[in-house]
Amino acid sequence: MSLPLFGDEGEVLGAIGLGWPGPVEVSREVESRFRLATDLCSQALQRSRRSEVFGELVTSLQRELLPQQYTVAGLDVAVDYRPALSEVGFGGDWYDIVADDGRITLVVGDVVGHGVAAAAQMAQTKGVVRGLAAAVPLGELIPAVSRALAPDRVDYLATLAVATIDLSTLQLQWVSAGHPPLAVLHPDGSAEFLATAPLPPIGVARSATEPGSRDLARGSLLVLYTDGLIERRHHNIDHGFDHLLDTLRSLHADISALEARDTILERMIAGDSRDDVAIVVVRIPDDESSVS
Repeated sequence: MSLPLFGDEGEVLGAIGLGWPGPVEVSREVESRFRLATDLCSQALQRSRRSEVFGELVTSLQRELLPQQYTVAGLDVAVDYRPALSEVGFGGDWYDIVADDGRITLVVGDVVGHGVAAAAQMAQTKGVVRGLAAAVPLGELIPAVSRALAPDRVDYLATLAVATIDLSTLQLQWVSAGHPPLAVLHPDGSAEFLATAPLPPIGVARSATEPGSRDLARGSLLVLYTDGLIERRHHNIDHGFDHLLDTLRSLHADISALEARDTILERMIAGDSRDDVAIVVVRIPDDESSVS
């Protein structure tokens, strides 16, 4: 016996056959059960095809929204995004890097929520931040983003950290809106978090602030990340912060940004990825000639 497998529009997707080792007389009961099995197989095949199409869509969107590689003259840069285990493939966390006129802007952010809705808001937020970062002073960026994205909304909330590096002087400036602090590993092996005047998240923040400022030494390693890197269900957040600093202090002095990123993710996540994680790692080369 052989019956076709039909799609939603009546198209033939294939066929399924049933055979016996010798001649038989097929009863109506056997035929009925075979037709039922064929219908179930048709549905399973259609779900598989839809899942494959959806997976290709997610992969394409993630590749466009979160490119896996940036090249910045004068710096060694590595980025990554790890979706939550239960997510569609991306969610509300993102990163961005913009190089313009001797300055690099580093961005990490997290739109509150999960799934497709958060991913859509993330895409919108990333575009607004990228556009405004080149148009307004750093200290005014957070309120400008709030005004652009959430003028009258009560259902929008996002955290954001933005840092700029002057490539000629290696001066670092940064602002943060409800976001975990930047971390830096110094050439002498010490590590610390970079604090600044706190601002509430985007959607709430309305006031300008004075950016934090620090000169980076050559050989320094700068890390921007989202809270999925440090938050765990069975530990308080201080444990996550301490673990990150300990991880940074354990890195060898001449480690590349890519090696540092992989080590940080391996030790901090360790298979427990219940929240999205976005990370940007920047290493200042020891000398101007060692640029990757």
